[in-house]
Amino acid sequence: MAAFTHEVKTPMTAMLGYADLMRAAPDDSDLQRESANYIYHETRRLEELSRRLLALMGLDDADRLTREPVSDRSLLNQVVRSLPQGSTPVPRIIACDCVVSVDRTLWVDMLRNLTINAQRACKGIPGASITLRCEQQGTTAVFTVTDTGCGIPAADLPRVTEAFYMVDKSRSRADGGSGIGLALCTRIVQAHGTQLQINSTEGVGTTIAIPIPALNPDALPTPDVDQKEQL
Repeated sequence: MAAFTHEVKTPMTAMLGYADLMRAAPDDSDLQRESANYIYHETRRLEELSRRLLALMGLDDADRLTREPVSDRSLLNQVVRSLPQGSTPVPRIIACDCVVSVDRTLWVDMLRNLTINAQRACKGIPGASITLRCEQQGTTAVFTVTDTGCGIPAADLPRVTEAFYMVDKSRSRADGGSGIGLALCTRIVQAHGTQLQINSTEGVGTTIAIPIPALNPDALPTPDVDQKEQL
């Protein structure tokens, strides 16, 4: 809560300042527009921050999960469909058609957060790419999100999953980052009994792997919608 209070103090102060400017100069259309844009942008960011904080606080217990057998291809396709329209680079999907038992909504949200982080890491880097992959290794399915973006400095790696920790605060805020995404992803995978495995090299890229037990393919009661679409 102390970190959350610190995080909202600066934008709240600035929003009050812009509101005062609007009241003091109601006939200045340029100032009105600039102030309104800032207030709108920061209000949306704080709304997202609050939503993510509530989600983080609600993941204390694995009993809250609603697990179901689901195919890796269905999950990965759903992640790509959920990305903001026009966001780039568009991830490449590599699935192995295995089956896992997860809370579909939370698992997709976790992979979506990791993918959006990867897109931010690729911003401004010509030819940068993202791959969403799942491969089966024995009785384990390993989901990975790999990018060829800016990478994470070695000194920051131990702290990137802490709530409100940002490697590049100015760029993260400009891109709409809240500093809670990786912390939320960590809580989601922990609730599923696993963990994020982060491997990154600055200037080369990042791979985040999430292992989870694979089920027998017969555990899938009926073909997923995505599987039917592939036929």
